[in-house]
This record gives sequence, C-alpha cells and structure tokens, in this order.
Amino acid sequence: MLDWGVHLIDRIVQMNKSKIKQIYCQIINLTGTDVDEGFNLTLVFEDGFIAYIESGVGHFDSPTPGWRLNGTTGIGEVITFSGEGAKVLKAKPRDPNFVRDFNALPVRKPTIKRGEGSSWFAAPPMNNDAIELERPIFDRNALYRNLVDCIEGKADQIVTGEQALRVLKIMEAALFSGEKNEFVDFE
Repeated sequence: MLDWGVHLIDRIVQMNKSKIKQIYCQIINLTGTDVDEGFNLTLVFEDGFIAYIESGVGHFDSPTPGWRLNGTTGIGEVITFSGEGAKVLKAKPRDPNFVRDFNALPVRKPTIKRGEGSSWFAAPPMNNDAIELERPIFDRNALYRNLVDCIEGKADQIVTGEQALRVLKIMEAALFSGEKNEFVDFE
C-alpha cells in the first residue's frame, strides 16, 4: 500500500473527480504481518464509477494489463505502466433481446464451446473491434519543472497539497478497511 498504492490511487482519483462513497480493501500478507506485500482495493464513487485496484509483488512481470477500464460500450487496456500495448476494444451493440434483469425469468443463457464441454454465462456475446492506440509522449520531468515554476511564481501546482492529502486519507481508510475486513464510508 505504501509503495505503489499512493501512485495507483492518485491516478484513479485524477481520472474521476467524483466523491468516493465507500472503500473496501484486502491487505495481502504472504510472508508475515510486518509488511504488506499487496492489496486489493475497491473504491465506490458517488457517480456510480467503481475502481478496483490490485497490487502485489508478482504483478509487474505479469502479461495481464497494467490498466483495464471496463465501460458500458467498450474496454480500454494498457499492458504496461509505460503505456505499451495500449488498445481500446469498442463493443458492438449487445443482443437487444437479452434479458438484463437477472431476477426476471426466463433469462436466455448462451452457450460457448470450451474444450470438450460447454459452459454457460450470464452476459450475451459481443463482437468487438480492437483499436490499437499510439503510445503517448510522456515527459517524466514535467512535475519537477512545474515545481521550479511554482517556486518562481510562474505556475500553479500540478498536484496540490489538498489532492495529496485526499490520497493519504483514502490510503488510511483502505488500511482501516483491511484491518476490519469491512466497507468503510468515505467523503
């Protein structure tokens, strides 16, 4: 939490400015209780956005996406933290006859062939178009130039003290949630 947590949480709250209603966190301690080796964090925002942040000691060599944004009309993925392998999967419209209310009956359950047998799933199949994205140009010294410009009175801070304090409060609530193993109300 104290290593990557601050950076991952900061990125999410920079992307979504909405207030956070609830926080749930599981702290991962594989080798003992002195150090947390990872965490699974869920942030429930007031506007309905839900962020799931996962960090652990084995994640950085994994082929799974570093970032994955699931939306109602598509999915965005970035394979590495440096922006490599970025793509958007734009979903084509789903089957309009599919029943989305899982309490309503009957619910149509499409079958997908997997290996020898078949399996059922609750979502209709989607035909997606993959759109590869160009790697953005990133200036890793922009924050430091901004600091100098702020000191010289030429610019406003990119990251304010208020923003940093909010991230620290989120981390504190996440650690409390992890200790209690329950959702924590926030903001």
